[in-house]
Amino acid sequence: MNPDDILISQFLDDELALKDKLRFLEALNTQPEYSKEAMALVRQEVLLDDAHASLTPGLEDDAFPIAFKRESGEPKRFLKYAGALAAAACLILALFTAVLYRREAPPEGTPHRFVLYLPEAQEVSIAGSFNGWESIPMERAGYNGYWEAVLVLPPGEHRFSYLADENKPIADPTILAREHDGFGGMNSILNVARQI
Repeated sequence: MNPDDILISQFLDDELALKDKLRFLEALNTQPEYSKEAMALVRQEVLLDDAHASLTPGLEDDAFPIAFKRESGEPKRFLKYAGALAAAACLILALFTAVLYRREAPPEGTPHRFVLYLPEAQEVSIAGSFNGWESIPMERAGYNGYWEAVLVLPPGEHRFSYLADENKPIADPTILAREHDGFGGMNSILNVARQI
């Protein structure tokens, strides 16, 4: 369990010092969409609490051991709502965890490194069926004429070509599977296997 998970738990259990509560709420307020969602969850908890109270008008007096009864013989109130409160606490904990650990989901697929030796080129890019044939600039790999790009590709068959200065298409010389592109050039065909 990391420190932020502990902070969330302490906030929900009202165990934080005032400065820690302030730090937590400031983190929540930096993302208004999550703040609104948190308020909606608390309102839902209130509705659940009201609905639960109307569904269980009274509990049998001998349904609870004496240790869980008040002086008057009535079961402690928190036991009536324990399930609803636990569910609401789980929802709020999930929300706050998402707020504090908001990260982009990793792209699905396999990283593939494209490399082309073209020392005379000033600019090189790659375009293919994997990105709607949009040109993606490649970077120089050192100073010896190589260009590279690492792209995450989904499993399947992909067609692509490199584009050198002035968008001159070039097929990948290391891939033998090719097809005519319909414009007098050739596209390389790359098969990406599904990862297990």
